[in-house]
Amino acid sequence: MFEHLYQTADLVQREFDRAAGAYRVLLAQANEARECSWDRLPVQLAPFNATFYQLEQAWTKIGRGCVSAMIDLVATALGGGTALELPEAKDLLSGFFDEEGLPADNFSCRAMLDALLALYAPDAGQLRLQQIADRFVSAFRLRADEVPATRGGAVVLDLSMYLDSISLKHSHRQEYSNHEDLSRAARALAEVLGELDADLAHQAATHATHVATVGRMNQWKPVRDLYGPIGPVGIKAYKGKVEFLVPQALAQRLNVFLSQHATKLLRQSV
Repeated sequence: MFEHLYQTADLVQREFDRAAGAYRVLLAQANEARECSWDRLPVQLAPFNATFYQLEQAWTKIGRGCVSAMIDLVATALGGGTALELPEAKDLLSGFFDEEGLPADNFSCRAMLDALLALYAPDAGQLRLQQIADRFVSAFRLRADEVPATRGGAVVLDLSMYLDSISLKHSHRQEYSNHEDLSRAARALAEVLGELDADLAHQAATHATHVATVGRMNQWKPVRDLYGPIGPVGIKAYKGKVEFLVPQALAQRLNVFLSQHATKLLRQSV
């Protein structure tokens, strides 16, 4: 099932081993230069003087880069369309480094994959849904003790927009600093819609990309119908906020999804 991951790990390991050979040669030269006093340092070793610690730092960086590559590989493979967040992964793989932080003798990309897959693969499906739900809760700043408003047959999820005093008085657009918040909310909504209705997945993702693109082009001017919709969810942009209008039937399904999978709220009310 994961053979393609191990094939990639072998490629990374091959390059690591090749670098290891070069590192040992350079380290031996640096050590030889370090053992010489300044007045007796041979000219051929002069370029390697005072490079010992830089070499160690570079070697540590290469090792950690290999670790990151393995984590990314597993996160992408287990996450489907969106890579999983694996917050404990680096701690899990710390045993592949010695007490000084250098790659240890047991440094093995295949062994790293074994450890990562053993920990994350069994519950990857649930972890994926949990992270999708939590990203939605975070993006829309949902709180357990707050119930969103309902208007015109839709549940209103609104995001307050930052406006400085000059913009509040003179500008007719929202600040560009809001762009990431709005784009994150659009992506989070598209992810959840894709889970609730597979037929909406591609459409919602395309709409979310459009929302972000429009935002980059005009810095989120509050033209009320310019940005949406995202699937069946309408978007209204005002000067101080952006509203996402979720049809009530969809909101009920969304609430069930969050209740089952989100970990950031004790109770969801959408």
